[in-house]
Amino acid sequence: MYYIILYFFYLREKYSKRHIRGVIEVEKVCPICNELGFKTFECDKCGGTMVDKGRAQEYSDDYTANMPINDSENCCAHIFECTECNFFKRVLIDKEKI
Repeated sequence: MYYIILYFFYLREKYSKRHIRGVIEVEKVCPICNELGFKTFECDKCGGTMVDKGRAQEYSDDYTANMPINDSENCCAHIFECTECNFFKRVLIDKEKI
């Protein structure tokens, strides 16, 4: 059991931060995907409120939780839907350092 716990901490340290020439670079994450905040937008067509419906990858690909996320290092593409007219819009959300 002790070795399993040590291995868990090793993996967490290895994959949570990037080590570059002795300097630790903090990882960037999407604030919406990681529930650090939420965003709403005004609809371009009717002026209604647009709410997040998830990442764009989940709409275009057969996605399961164990598949890697295909996005850029600095932003994450999300789909927003208008609550009034059901208009969909793709929005790039800037990732934040944690």
